Amino acid sequence: LFLGSMCLVAYPKALEMLKLTDSPDVFQAVSLFGVCLLSLGILQLLAGAWVWQGKSAGITLARLCGVMILLDGLIIYYHMHRPDLGLPDMIKGGVLSIIAFIAKSDK
Repeated sequence: LFLGSMCLVAYPKALEMLKLTDSPDVFQAVSLFGVCLLSLGILQLLAGAWVWQGKSAGITLARLCGVMILLDGLIIYYHMHRPDLGLPDMIKGGVLSIIAFIAKSDK
């Protein structure tokens, strides 16, 4: 949620953090990236709330979020060559995926 908000609200700081230079194309890409990160953050909060409430859909959503975060980390690490941003996402997504796939859902 933090980086997604930063991309949309504090664009110059987001550019600095992502090590990018400003251009119209970069602005559009960073804005879309921010919206995607915010959406994923909201889905994670929703999954957590549903798991807390005992809804089986929460575990399914947590599994999806875990895999999405893991893939996000892999893409950032290998495609953008940014291990400082990719490794934490790969670890977080991997741990979340393992926990979510081990969890039993009440059906």
